[in-house]
Amino acid sequence: MKFNEFNDQVEFFSNQANGPEAFDEGVSSFYKARCLVYDPTEKDYRLGNLDLANKVVTVVLRQPPKSINIHTANFLELRTGIYKNQRFNIKHVSMTFNNYMKIVGEVAWL
Repeated sequence: MKFNEFNDQVEFFSNQANGPEAFDEGVSSFYKARCLVYDPTEKDYRLGNLDLANKVVTVVLRQPPKSINIHTANFLELRTGIYKNQRFNIKHVSMTFNNYMKIVGEVAWL
């Protein structure tokens, strides 16, 4: 992968409890980065157990800090590109070669 391929922006969010009730949840941003966005491969569909009827995207981060913990309970929002301002549920996270993190997200068509 080339350095100048990472021209999209992504922001990661998590749900946090604001009170004792189950419905008292808020959303907080915990990481923003530049990324590479592309349509998922067949392997991505199998790893994430994804539905072909949903909108799916693959995001690649270059050398994410070790202090962040991105997992399937979080969600991401793309800030640029064709998926601008759309939120995706994270379905699969993996580290690839040379410290790249691959994240597959899915959302139902509206």
